[in-house]
Amino acid sequence: MTNQRNPKRPVLPMTCASNQFSQECTSNIGCPQDDAENIFYHNFSYGDFPVDKNGQQSIPYSPRKAQNCKKIPVTVTTFVRHTKHSNGRKKINEYVKERKISHGSYGKVVLYRNSNSGTPYAIKVVCKSRLHKFRITGSETAMNDVLREVSILKTLEHPNIINLVEVIDDQKSDYLYMVLEYVEGSTMSKILEMKERIDETTARRYFKDVIAGLIFLHQHNIVHGDIKPENLLVSTSGRVKIVDFSFGHAFEDDNDELWRCPGTPAFTAPECCSGMFIISTSPKGSCVCIISYKL
Repeated sequence: MTNQRNPKRPVLPMTCASNQFSQECTSNIGCPQDDAENIFYHNFSYGDFPVDKNGQQSIPYSPRKAQNCKKIPVTVTTFVRHTKHSNGRKKINEYVKERKISHGSYGKVVLYRNSNSGTPYAIKVVCKSRLHKFRITGSETAMNDVLREVSILKTLEHPNIINLVEVIDDQKSDYLYMVLEYVEGSTMSKILEMKERIDETTARRYFKDVIAGLIFLHQHNIVHGDIKPENLLVSTSGRVKIVDFSFGHAFEDDNDELWRCPGTPAFTAPECCSGMFIISTSPKGSCVCIISYKL
């Protein structure tokens, strides 16, 4: 779905002509603490939304320029070695394959374990040639979405957002690997399928985590674009993390407009479905309302 109007200012560009990604992590000196989550949890300590002067419940929000708050820079590896571990399992560089976690339209996510540290990681594997053939607009392919996802995740670090650790992109290989933190748990969609109903206390905790992550994204001028239960991972400790930024976009300021509205129709804001929409970093929360309804 597209909008007839062009953006006032273009979204941050992302090219797939090189394996060197934009927005390289340089320094986090002077990067402010995540006041979004602190404000959020302070105001929500008793499960109540803050109330404005008109008595209406509201979500705290104060936009600011996008900044790189990554404490540990993402490693960019430009070579890939396919070998076998001593146990016979496939190995990519130092990562040993254990099992497939999930499969999506853009690729698959596989559980690997670092043979040196023993740390498990979820590695997203995408076929570059296949995605280059999949055109999503007149000028972009699905590979642009993947590279944009990498570009966004390289700048973010937040307890409610999945963390990107390493990107493996060898020009001689047809596959790109995104090494992500492994969250032991389940997606919110599977939890809803099993339990059908979640108690109010648990639902409130999940809702807080989702909103805290969205506030952080919007404060950094980033729109996720596809918030839904399938893209919300719930850890064994009950912490929610937002995943899959394939449809994400980074804006330069609060006046930018997005002319493409991908995402999942069932969780898309009504103004997007009508074809008359402007997507900015203002958290309107249509998709979050649907999620809260499902909870």
